[in-house]
Amino acid sequence: MRFDGQCAIITGAGGGVGRATAMRLAREGARVVLADVNLPGALEVQREIQAEGGDALAVEADVRLADSVNAMVETARAHFGPVDILVNNAGGSARLIGKKSWFWESEESTWDWTFGVNLKGPFLCARAVICQMMERRSGKIINVASVAGVCGLEEMVDYSAAKSGIIGMTRALAMEVGRYNINVNCVSPGTVSSWSQIPPEATYLGRGGKPEEIANLIAFLASHEADYITGANYLIDGGRTLGPKAK
Repeated sequence: MRFDGQCAIITGAGGGVGRATAMRLAREGARVVLADVNLPGALEVQREIQAEGGDALAVEADVRLADSVNAMVETARAHFGPVDILVNNAGGSARLIGKKSWFWESEESTWDWTFGVNLKGPFLCARAVICQMMERRSGKIINVASVAGVCGLEEMVDYSAAKSGIIGMTRALAMEVGRYNINVNCVSPGTVSSWSQIPPEATYLGRGGKPEEIANLIAFLASHEADYITGANYLIDGGRTLGPKAK
């Protein structure tokens, strides 16, 4: 029970990596706040956690909006106490809103959405919890970036830029708050999907990642086992970014 009694906020907790992370932390004793713009999805995860005997609270939140983020954090404090762990998982490319395109065909409104959910959102969430963490001289912030932020992806210039920004934010924020015993780290997943959705040749392991595998790494970084790690970005991509395979 590495997280017994700790309060953890997971954004984008209504499915995928967010859901897997919430389930993992709850199973190890955390009281989890499931923040998502998709409240029905978050409520379903809440029911799953509670069915296993865990503590969870679903909260509707749009990480692009400061008022929504601040309300999310206040709700967390009211129900579970000060926030010990923040997982900035909410994000996604313009594909989610049907706007994936080449850069020269992209629209400013699409950039605003992509930067808002992937970059501004983690800024707002971190800012909303950081002062209470500083006062308590304790806290873990884990940002979820992407291989796109490391090597770039075509038709995703805005997404690649936003995720690269998160990696930079992680390093700089870790420098500022290390003196308060706060750890800030980042994970950069590759494709997280099933065998049927990614060609085996796309990774050196011959498959896509599983949400639970990303959650395992996030749980480690949120635990006391990672107390001497800060400002790091962990690639978890099945070797996708190692380079081209030899023919």
